[in-house]
Order: sequence, then C-alpha cells, then structure tokens
Amino acid sequence: MKKYTSVVDLMKDIVPDDGFNQELIDRIESRKISKQLSISRVSLGMSEEDVAIQMKVPVEIVLKMEISTDDELLVSDVRNYAKAVNCDLEVL
Repeated sequence: MKKYTSVVDLMKDIVPDDGFNQELIDRIESRKISKQLSISRVSLGMSEEDVAIQMKVPVEIVLKMEISTDDELLVSDVRNYAKAVNCDLEVL
C-alpha cells in the first residue's frame, strides 16, 4: 500500500483532475492561521468553549474562526485567540 505524506498527494492519485487538486491546494493554503490556532487549542486539551471563555466572546466566534480562511480573520481576534491558547503570534 502506498503511503502518502499529504492530503494533496493522496488526492492526486484519487482524482486526476488538476483543477480540483489546485482548488484543494488553494483551500489548504488559505487556512494556515486558523489551522494553527485549532492545533494549539487541541494540543492543550482545550475545547472551543474554553477558548471562548478566555477570549470573553460567544463560542460561535471561536467556531467561526476555526473554519474561516485566513483573510476572513480579524487581527484582533487572532491575537485574542492566540493569547487564550498561549500561542506566540509573529507578525511578518
């Protein structure tokens, strides 16, 4: 059985449509910040509700942030989320 190192590599074998695969790559690339925030939360064993309490926002805000593309996120929300999960925030 072939081993894959990424979802994109797997999809290239399953779906030979380059257009679809490019859309997948674009979607993955568009969620780097929200994905990292989610990973930080999960690695600490925190729920979305735990983060919402720390941020002093409704849990729906946290849920929306975790499914948003990076360009939909507000810098202030990212900063508050990062603080809630003890994640360093670097601005390039």
